Amino acid sequence: MADATIRIKLGQIEVDYQGDASFLKKDLLDTVKKLLELQGRHPAAAQLSHSKTGSDDGGGEQPASNKKLELSTDTIANLLGAKTGTELVIAAAAHLHFAKGKQKFTRKELLAEMRTATGHYKTTYHNNLASSLNTLKGKHRLRSLGGETYSLSHKEVQALEGKLAGS
Repeated sequence: MADATIRIKLGQIEVDYQGDASFLKKDLLDTVKKLLELQGRHPAAAQLSHSKTGSDDGGGEQPASNKKLELSTDTIANLLGAKTGTELVIAAAAHLHFAKGKQKFTRKELLAEMRTATGHYKTTYHNNLASSLNTLKGKHRLRSLGGETYSLSHKEVQALEGKLAGS
């Protein structure tokens, strides 16, 4: 196998790896999940990361739902096991909600965020976006706020918090 080099930064955790590329295929996702779990167990590290963003108002630690998650859409899609366009829409919405702090977002923002997930995005997802959005609205995972504006449902936010925080 060929050698590979990778650097991952998740909040205060940073990992550099150089070695056999088979590790990236077999063990990288498990390693990232374990690192996120460790980070979740050590709130002091999360607080340091939160304070560095300049958003700490001195009122103590915010609830988990108000903390920004420092994960890309591609990483969220990996953690959620996204295999379809509909699942990538959820990963993009999760990134917009948790990483960018947006409570509502447009169809255009969702599509732009989906495109950043280069490991998952396919051009057919753009053509099928209306169908994916309708499916997610029908399953009460996304809420339509009128026009082309959406938000994650409360139930979906809770489910994603559990999946992403525990990963």
